[in-house]
Amino acid sequence: MPEPRKPRLLVLNQYYWPGVEATAQLLTELCEALAEEADVKVVTGVLHGHEDEPRRLVHGGVEIVRVPSTSFERSKFFARASNYVTYLTNAFVRGIRGPRPDVVICMTDPPIVADVALLVARRYRTPLVVISQDVFPEIAVQLKRLENPAPSA
Repeated sequence: MPEPRKPRLLVLNQYYWPGVEATAQLLTELCEALAEEADVKVVTGVLHGHEDEPRRLVHGGVEIVRVPSTSFERSKFFARASNYVTYLTNAFVRGIRGPRPDVVICMTDPPIVADVALLVARRYRTPLVVISQDVFPEIAVQLKRLENPAPSA
């Protein structure tokens, strides 16, 4: 009797290993742990300073696909916007191709990647898991959306 197929996870986030960004580090740890029980594919972008890295590789049991994207220094608005647009466009195209995932997962880098991930999940009629990072409670306090400042301390 054949061994049952592992669940396929499709993960979208602009940054991944060997990136130094917090989401890259957290997502790498999560995906490598999940890879023990599932087939994990991460669709990520080209990293600034790592433009010569292979576009496809396996690291820590995770298949990493780096879609073509700009990798400008992120301190300037238009450079960052270019990085977002090129990554999101190519991640969407890559996301809707290939074998059907059982679950689509994304983080919030860039913040609107969840919109792309939702389209991909709908295309395959699979669940979407959004891991929300970069939540700053002090901003909610200043906007008077959160009246108790204790969470921001």
